[in-house]
Amino acid sequence: MKAFLKQYRLIAFFILAFALSWYPWILALLRGRTTGPNPLGPLVAAIIMTAVVSGRPGLRDFFSRLVRWRVGAKWYAVTFGTPVLVCLLAVAVTFCCLPHSQIASLSNEKLCELPERFLFILLFIGLGEEPGWRGFALPQLQTKYSAYCEFNSSASLGPLASAIDRKRIPASNRHSVSYLSLRRHVHADMGV
Repeated sequence: MKAFLKQYRLIAFFILAFALSWYPWILALLRGRTTGPNPLGPLVAAIIMTAVVSGRPGLRDFFSRLVRWRVGAKWYAVTFGTPVLVCLLAVAVTFCCLPHSQIASLSNEKLCELPERFLFILLFIGLGEEPGWRGFALPQLQTKYSAYCEFNSSASLGPLASAIDRKRIPASNRHSVSYLSLRRHVHADMGV
């Protein structure tokens, strides 16, 4: 089994990542409810596949890449500060453009959700999805395919994934995933 997984590591990773990501949604649908995917699925799949394929040295390398600083602290401040500034700018534009009667209907609870949503996106989506896709799948793909092939597949699949997100998520919850759709479009445009 280990030899089979080593030979087909990328296919096994994708099957495992999608199974671990989408099982909550499938279970919820069977119960007549809705929910989103598990954003930690790709990370867990990458950890499992790295352990199977490369053992402890591979896991050590995988986790060390998560905390290795490749740029100066200034760029980390820009990276983490930009989404916070964009959220604050969005709140400011909302307050400037809405009539005063509608501003009063915005509750403090909704505004207090912004930091929680930011932390959720950072910790679960950023640190849940990206290490799996970029830390395991991308290096495997780059051994066989050029960046040009990657750009073409991302550019065509990114908008499709966003369209699926829009149809899958109830209209009342779409505001919480608009960042995800935007991120997919940006990634597709950048070819990452």
